[in-house]
Amino acid sequence: MKRTIMVLLLAVLTLGVAAQTENPRGIYKMMTLTGKLGEVIAPYEQYKICTDSMTLMVSAQNALFSITDNDHDVFYYTGDKHKSEDDKSTLIYDSDAKHFTQKWWSRFPNHLHFPDGGWCIEKYESGQYSEAGKIFFDALTGDAQVDAANALTGTWRLISR
Repeated sequence: MKRTIMVLLLAVLTLGVAAQTENPRGIYKMMTLTGKLGEVIAPYEQYKICTDSMTLMVSAQNALFSITDNDHDVFYYTGDKHKSEDDKSTLIYDSDAKHFTQKWWSRFPNHLHFPDGGWCIEKYESGQYSEAGKIFFDALTGDAQVDAANALTGTWRLISR
């Protein structure tokens, strides 16, 4: 009986660890940032849209949203260790459908949060949105509610002749 319980416990722990090694896919909101000031609640509203073909960053400020290709790469699980001490490549770890961690090397002089020549760690969670963020992403993904009484709501398409 003891052996059966130990085997089951080991299997559950193994599955839990394996579940943290997925490639992040979906929309994630930055929850915390670790930099010059230590770990702080995300000082600004930032999202990552992770797909199989690209990773986009969405920044929001005063209900204005910008979408950029800030990372120039698809996010794949890398693990939390670098190959060498000189390796400054971005790491993606602790990753599954619910969250992931990004560790990246900063070269921002005089930034409040990012050290010049140091590591930053950003933790992201899926399913987390500000009120304006929820409206924005619902519109972007086609999940927006349509008001039949308002002729301007719905799906807009550009038609060229």
